[in-house]
Amino acid sequence: MKRKKILFVNNVVSDGGVGKVMQDIVNNLPKDKFEITIYNFLKDEEFYKIYDGKEINYIYEFDIDYNTIEAIGTEEVYKIIYKSEESILKKLDDMNFDIVVSMRQEFVPQIVCKLKCNNKICWVHSSSKNRYYESKNFNKKEEFECMKKFNKIICVAESSKKFFIREIGDTNNLYVRYNPIDNNEIIRKSKEKVDFEVSNEFLNFITVGRISEEKGYDRLIEASNKLLDEGYKFNLYLVGDGFENYMKYLTNRVKYKDYIHFLGKKQNPYPYLLKADCFINSSMYEAYCLAVQEAIILHIPIIMTNYFGSEEAFESGKAGIIVENSEKGIYDGMLEILTHKEKLQKYKKYLEKDNYVKIEKRIKDIIELFEE
Repeated sequence: MKRKKILFVNNVVSDGGVGKVMQDIVNNLPKDKFEITIYNFLKDEEFYKIYDGKEINYIYEFDIDYNTIEAIGTEEVYKIIYKSEESILKKLDDMNFDIVVSMRQEFVPQIVCKLKCNNKICWVHSSSKNRYYESKNFNKKEEFECMKKFNKIICVAESSKKFFIREIGDTNNLYVRYNPIDNNEIIRKSKEKVDFEVSNEFLNFITVGRISEEKGYDRLIEASNKLLDEGYKFNLYLVGDGFENYMKYLTNRVKYKDYIHFLGKKQNPYPYLLKADCFINSSMYEAYCLAVQEAIILHIPIIMTNYFGSEEAFESGKAGIIVENSEKGIYDGMLEILTHKEKLQKYKKYLEKDNYVKIEKRIKDIIELFEE
């Protein structure tokens, strides 16, 4: 049987949660059924660290690194890509893909929707009004018309679908598929040795994700500063990286460098997660937070801000606590754990029941959409 040629389009390979979702889908698709290609507008040196280059084809448009992006600005990078839109479309159309998947929103679907492929799919991860494509460059009406050109729009949660309909409209091609999470890989990788130890003297909080504004790390740092001012002792570890200027801004807000630690990006964050007592999701908005699901698989209790759809991600009061979506809410959640540490054991006991859907089921549901 001839394999179907499938193309995944993303801006880069390793861009936080979206990149991890693409990785889990691509690595778990049956290679005897699909010939897989990943296309990036910007070259990502991480590709061959993440994917098997013999099994997965890789093509990209521009060799632009993060330092260059920060120097010239993302808007200028978008302009460079848009100027090449005609040649990009011709190159991809000439490759005759059976299925094309836009793995994110922003500018990616604006280009992908114009391809001639008869089976175009777009993943919707965001649940925020503060999105790039709702700017003057891409208003809601234009987005609605763009999304109608896709055969299927995949929302990563019921809340994400409801938000899309409320904000953009019902394009009559919306489906819900929860992100596949490779629980076996996460558990296996969490056992790898790393040169990292935590103090047993204090409680250890951790957060993992791209260091960017929507993740609310400024609020998390200020809440931590306040608690440390009040005499509470704990460690906060932030795993991830971001643009240099924003990293400097956050670092400058840290009052207690002996207790608040930036660990940088980790190719394998799971051993770090496993050493922590509690995971904090301080985001202002998310659709279906991947890092929260990974923490749940590793039986790490959660503090989570109450953004649109957070209740769908885990059961408040069983796996952890959902708090007000504010600096005060994050402060209150951390204070509750610091003053009632016994709750952590209750949450861990619930999490150890492994109440999550295995990746095989979610991949099967996704393949059904690819083959319809």
